[in-house]
Formats: sequence, C-alpha cells, structure tokens
Amino acid sequence: MAELPKDRSLRALGRGNRGTPRSLEAFVFAAPIRSRAVRFPALLLAALLLFGLLPAQPALAADATAESQMRQRINSARTARHRVKLKMNSKMVSVARQHSAKMAGAGQIFHNESLSGDLTGMSWSVAGENVGVGGSIPELHGAFMRSPPHRANVLKRAYNRVGVGVVVASERIWITVVFAG
Repeated sequence: MAELPKDRSLRALGRGNRGTPRSLEAFVFAAPIRSRAVRFPALLLAALLLFGLLPAQPALAADATAESQMRQRINSARTARHRVKLKMNSKMVSVARQHSAKMAGAGQIFHNESLSGDLTGMSWSVAGENVGVGGSIPELHGAFMRSPPHRANVLKRAYNRVGVGVVVASERIWITVVFAG
C-alpha cells in the first residue's frame, strides 16, 4: 500500500512535513565503545564515513521507465478530463529525481522546501509538487487521484509542464512529481 503522498502548490506554501534524516556518523558515535581493540576501527570507520571516503549508502539510480509510466498516467487523466497534456521538462525531471533520492536516503517523504529556487532560470508563474512512496506506479497514481489536493495538482489547467523523478530503494518507489505553468 502506498504511504499517503504529499502535495504542495507554491501559491500556498506552508511548512511541509520535513524530517531530519539520522546521519550514519551519529549512529556510529551513539554506540558506546568499551575496548581499545574496538575503539580504533570504529573511529577509523566513522572518520572515513565523515570525510566521504566510503559511501554512507548505496548510490540510488533513477527509474526512467517508471517515470514515463507516471507521466503517461498523468496525461491520460488530464486528457480524459479535457486538459492539455503536460510536456516533460528535463530541468524539472532533474529536480524531481534529486528530491526523490533525498527522500529515499532519509527513509521518509517530505516536500522540497527549495522548489522555487530549484526552478530558477525557467519561466513559470505557478508550480506544485506531489511526493509519495509505494510499491508500484499504478498504486501511487491511484493514491494521487483519490486525494483531492493531489488530484488538483494532476488536473490543474494552469500547468503545462511536468518533471517526474523516481528512485527505487529497498523495493519501494520514491516519487516526486513537479508541475509548472
């Protein structure tokens, strides 16, 4: 089952439910170290993680097929209700992918508090965002369409461009959909 997705329109900003990810360094230092034999390797590992010499988590890759499936579902819903299809925007896709990776890394969904800044260099007067996590694209799209604020973002007449970013981590789909018009 999909976790209740979140939406936001930049015309009604408000604070998102943004969490602070627990850092790996904090986890390493939270465990008491009782012997010298364990202390040095633990400190070495913590230093390597802290200075980026070892990856703190596996690299997350975008799923372009899932992104395309969501974009097709969004455009099908729009055309069935006499709205124009949204055109894919590569900058918005990049913004959406980066945000999905952040959410997957944190293990929770939250809004991109810097969305308006991330869209600089583009001409837009209204923008919005839907975020969610679930097991499949049909499940996530269904959740968006059953939620009035998410459905409103999908169907908003003022939007003409979209960027969908999907990251799969631990068999869960992390998705960000950025809309602009």
